Amino acid sequence: MIFRLAKLKDINRLASIHYECSKKQTGGFMYKLGLLFFKIYYKILLNEKNSIVLVATDQDGKINGFTSGTLKAEEHLNALKNNKFKLAFSILPVLIKRPYLLKSVIQRNNFINSQNSEIKFGITFGPRIEYWAWDPKNKENMAMPMFKTWLNILFSMGIQSVKGEIDIENKGLYLVHKVMGAKIVNELKLEDSRHRVIIEYENKLSKNTVQNNII
Repeated sequence: MIFRLAKLKDINRLASIHYECSKKQTGGFMYKLGLLFFKIYYKILLNEKNSIVLVATDQDGKINGFTSGTLKAEEHLNALKNNKFKLAFSILPVLIKRPYLLKSVIQRNNFINSQNSEIKFGITFGPRIEYWAWDPKNKENMAMPMFKTWLNILFSMGIQSVKGEIDIENKGLYLVHKVMGAKIVNELKLEDSRHRVIIEYENKLSKNTVQNNII
């Protein structure tokens, strides 16, 4: 398996993997917005200058998994805000068929657009883990080494810590992060009654660490 940074040409594959993984994720929501939403989302993310998206490919170049994130969560939120009409247009057909999703969409939109610190949903500043996914159809699961490599890329750049969010009901992912050394730094109770924790990985690399398996 080869790890490399994602390119714009990878958008469709990133969208497809995220869509399929979201469907299998406990409490998954984003897949309900449709595949077109993911394509627009990843085009936005990859065009951000502080985004870091690492993909794992086989010898034929097929992407089997990825870890995405940003050095500046505030930049990512601003990018989503600035592209809100594109994102809204992408989910319009879905909302027409499933209007009950509108409430959840509005809650997430309020988080992106609000400067009110009382609206708690996730990380709003600094390095942030966005998504970690592996193609369910691929049996050669290198998800953990891929994620560790992504972390090491950030840490080798001098980043001291990176945070992310996990819903407690997603027990499998929650346990994996704990085993990998993440610590819980905050707990949130969302408006829809979900219990979410904020996790943090701290930089434990030496300054001389070099990643030789990135191309």
